Amino acid sequence: DDPTVYHLFYGDDKGSPGLDLTFFEYPGAERGRAGQGMIHRIVFRVASEPALDFWERRLGTAERSRGSLLFEDPEGLGLELRVVDGQDAPLTATHPEIPAEHAIRGFEEVRAYTADPELSRSLLVCAAFEIAQHERGAVLLRQPGDLVVQYRLEVAPVRVVGRLRCRNLLDQRAFALPSSSSGVTA
Repeated sequence: DDPTVYHLFYGDDKGSPGLDLTFFEYPGAERGRAGQGMIHRIVFRVASEPALDFWERRLGTAERSRGSLLFEDPEGLGLELRVVDGQDAPLTATHPEIPAEHAIRGFEEVRAYTADPELSRSLLVCAAFEIAQHERGAVLLRQPGDLVVQYRLEVAPVRVVGRLRCRNLLDQRAFALPSSSSGVTA
C-alpha cells in the first residue's frame, strides 16, 4: 500500500469481505497490457438478463452474449458482468441511478495470465484454494467458505513483435532484459 497515492476504493455498502476492489491513481501512466502474472479480467455477478440490458444501455459500448456483458475500463482491464444464480448473499452497494434489481452482486471470477498454470496452481492451493476444474491451458480454483470466488489461471497470450514471440510484453524495454526474465521466446 502506498499512502501517498490516491486510492479509488469500491465495495458494498458495509465494506464486507468479498467485494472490495482498490485502484491506485497514477496520472500520466500509459494504458496497461495484460501479460504473465497479471489479472486481465474481473467478472462480477448480476441477477438477470434485464440487469445486463440495463448495464448495456448505461455503458453504451460492450460485447453482449447470452448471460454476459464484456467491456474494458479506461486503463484496459477486462471487466465482465455475468448472470449468476448465486448461492451467496449478494454484496451490493446502493446508488440513486442504479435500481436494486440491476446492482452488481459481488465477484464471480478473477482471471489471471500465467506462463505455467500448474506452478501458479500450486501456490494458490497452498493459499487455501481448491481445484474446481482443470482444462488445457487453464486451471479454475475456488476459495471455499461462505463466499465462493473463482480464480482462473490461463496461459498468457503470445504476441508477435517483429520476428520475436513474446510473453508478458508489458513494455518494449523488456527486450533489454535477459530472455529468462523478459519472457522472450524464439
